[in-house]
Amino acid sequence: MTLDELLLEWSYRSEKGYPRMDNPSDISLLKEILKELKLPEGEIDELVDDLEEDDNLTKPGTDGLEYSPVEKKKESDKAYAKQKFDDPFATADSYKITSTVTIEDIIDLLPKIKGDEEALLKMKKYILNRKGEVGFFDKATLKNITTATIDSANAPKDLYQILSHNDDVQNYDIFDQPSFSELGKSGNLFKFYEEHSDLSKETIKEVFMYFGTEGGRGVGKGEMAFALLFKDLKMAPGAGDLDWNGNYLEVKGTAARLGDRDREFPGFLKTKLGKLSRHHDKSDTNLVTLIGNLANEVGDINELLEAVIEFENEAHPNGNASKYYNLDVLEDPSNRLGRGNSKLRKAFLKNYIANYSNKHGVNNFIWWNSEVYGKKTATPGVPKTKWGTYVIFTPGEADGLVDDGTLMTDMPAWHKNLDPSTARP
Repeated sequence: MTLDELLLEWSYRSEKGYPRMDNPSDISLLKEILKELKLPEGEIDELVDDLEEDDNLTKPGTDGLEYSPVEKKKESDKAYAKQKFDDPFATADSYKITSTVTIEDIIDLLPKIKGDEEALLKMKKYILNRKGEVGFFDKATLKNITTATIDSANAPKDLYQILSHNDDVQNYDIFDQPSFSELGKSGNLFKFYEEHSDLSKETIKEVFMYFGTEGGRGVGKGEMAFALLFKDLKMAPGAGDLDWNGNYLEVKGTAARLGDRDREFPGFLKTKLGKLSRHHDKSDTNLVTLIGNLANEVGDINELLEAVIEFENEAHPNGNASKYYNLDVLEDPSNRLGRGNSKLRKAFLKNYIANYSNKHGVNNFIWWNSEVYGKKTATPGVPKTKWGTYVIFTPGEADGLVDDGTLMTDMPAWHKNLDPSTARP
């Protein structure tokens, strides 16, 4: 390794992009690199001394320009300064902005991998995917899918790798993206994309299952996929899920919540509803069965109704408890059994959706079945038949979908489940 190459490697590893001889951590890093080269201790000390004598090489601006010679080389090298994604054929010099590599140069190199099937396949795949690779990252950026979309990973890179692994880079490149409205009100994502693209089922499944976190906020399953696969959708700025031509589209997969996990009602026993439950010796935290049993025992059903509305006005203050709770809802016998079609359970869900919609300004929802693998109901590793089932609705359409059983959540409870998870579609 030449001195210039050593300086370049040292620069790439340094935190600021250029090493400083007056920085102990940079000196330690240099010695670590030299040890990796298996140089004798004496030579290491000698090289360090040489660099100390020529410290200007590692200082920015010493030649009257913005960068040091080492930093300028780094800036002009796309493989390190601008290449953000893995490239199996990249070298330190292969992405120079001023590169003079020609097709003939590549042809001359091919005999070096003659007979190496793995290398030839990689080369073939890279060449075939290159145009689609550039196009993919441009499209991802337009959809607000960037390296900052999630904290836990590089989202554009990961999504591209899904396409590449499944040989779908070219298929995505020529994909004529449909508008979101073409999904209609309900259907199945697998079936839709079988009809509208040449993307494989495996790609569709993996892209829709991709998720992460952004600044502590969950970026749920399907959010980036919908943005990537529909021409009029993109990731929304701020706390929203998706922007649909300026409207807020909220995506909810299986077991998602319209609120916080494990949220409970503090001081429940001090509320009117809590006092009634204690007076009638009811310890059930399940709100549907608790209220259903109280309705069967209290002397004044109107007192219970008042207590329920008061409770929900505090638990879900942006809903409309007075609209959804009445004597007919409370006196439904199915409440005591906790059935999914009980009037009380449906009233809770309607108010729950209204609370979330009003609080966050949601214009449209898409709830979809993201439970990929079955237990007894499907072959292990094979998507369940209901995977990808979806329903699209506005907040105003939610009540009807709750009434006909299309939308459902787990049972609400005042203890650690005020915001139950979705269970349908």
